[in-house]
Amino acid sequence: MQRKDRRKETNFLESRRRFILLSILALGGAFTAKYFPSLFKEYSNGLTPIDEIYVVQIGGTPDINLDEWRLEITGEVENPLLLTYEDLIKMPVTQVVETLECVSDPTFLRANIIWTGIKLSYLLQQAKVKPTAVKLIFYGADGYVSDLPLKYLNDQMIVAYLLDGMQIPKVHGFPARVVIPGWWGYKHVKWVTKIEVSNDPNFLGYWESLGYPDVAIIPNYKPPELNNNG
Repeated sequence: MQRKDRRKETNFLESRRRFILLSILALGGAFTAKYFPSLFKEYSNGLTPIDEIYVVQIGGTPDINLDEWRLEITGEVENPLLLTYEDLIKMPVTQVVETLECVSDPTFLRANIIWTGIKLSYLLQQAKVKPTAVKLIFYGADGYVSDLPLKYLNDQMIVAYLLDGMQIPKVHGFPARVVIPGWWGYKHVKWVTKIEVSNDPNFLGYWESLGYPDVAIIPNYKPPELNNNG
């Protein structure tokens, strides 16, 4: 049984790698140079230069008007929320240090980042989650969807609005993205507009519905060690 599961997982990874390769070929050399750096680079402080952070996405980059953007928290909650960017940045702030890794090729498609944002647990406390809730479903403005089984929620998981102390660049999820440290990158939904608290344990996001693990914990994950003197 274990061999079958391993074979299935290998097939999923190979499928994902083929998808990325076809994207590179379709979009040409400029895409390769900009979005897929040939080497994993770091500053002396251990962070990855922002222009070297990899990008993988299923569609185009949405053009979001900050004044019109809202983050909706809905579903199995007693107090649904509709937050502006100003609402978000006034909430208690937390920082997390993460190595963001793509399941397709974590050797090269990875980046060390400091994220600043609001704990998902805090947002859910404000929304007053019902006991029937079992999953969080994250919706991006580009149409991408992923999910998180609620029992895995911890205080390192945030809705981020700063990347390395600066406003998140458009291609990396401006104005806000979900950050799930220690989980593969496909769980980190960019341009997040809605968090649905669901009572459906069988719901699966985009990649999850294609066979990628729903519990996408990176084996032997360790957060990066930064050199504050760099």
